[in-house]
Amino acid sequence: MLPGAAPVVAADVQQDKPVAGEDEQPVVLPVITVTANPSNEIGYVATQSTTGTKTDTPLIETPQSISVITRGQLEAQNVNSLAEVLRYTPGIQGETFGFEPRVTQLRIRGLDAATTGLYRDGLQLRNPGFAIGYSLEPYGAERIEVLRGPASVLYGQGSPGGLVNYVSKRPTRPIIDFCKCLRKISKK
Repeated sequence: MLPGAAPVVAADVQQDKPVAGEDEQPVVLPVITVTANPSNEIGYVATQSTTGTKTDTPLIETPQSISVITRGQLEAQNVNSLAEVLRYTPGIQGETFGFEPRVTQLRIRGLDAATTGLYRDGLQLRNPGFAIGYSLEPYGAERIEVLRGPASVLYGQGSPGGLVNYVSKRPTRPIIDFCKCLRKISKK
């Protein structure tokens, strides 16, 4: 320590710090009650995915990067092709060679996924050749899930960049058996 600084330190120690007086009363704050209703899952945020584990697992428990494009987001964007759906998804390029409505060209994380990276309801849609490809329309999709990174443990041979899983809509009403309806009509 410097010799000239010692008196300053000693002066700081000798000063009495003001102590709160005993005559002061503590301040009592009013009670605040917080109430809220549980939020409905309205909007674009999905909480579940079937692509990362092949089970209906919450996204927070899935050990891979997954993006889910929900039906609400598809309707809000008013898209006409899978390439248009994937425009706002990070790490994926759906229009590799420009706009092409006949086939879907995919690049996920910079790696080609056009031949092995497209799935429908968990089943791979193989691209059989150069001029033949798939063009999935978004009208029949409940949601579209993008899994980034290798997934060969779950899906077999595929692109190391990831995959796109097109989840089809399911009927909301029970299916009517046409034969039963005909029998009822013929008995009358």
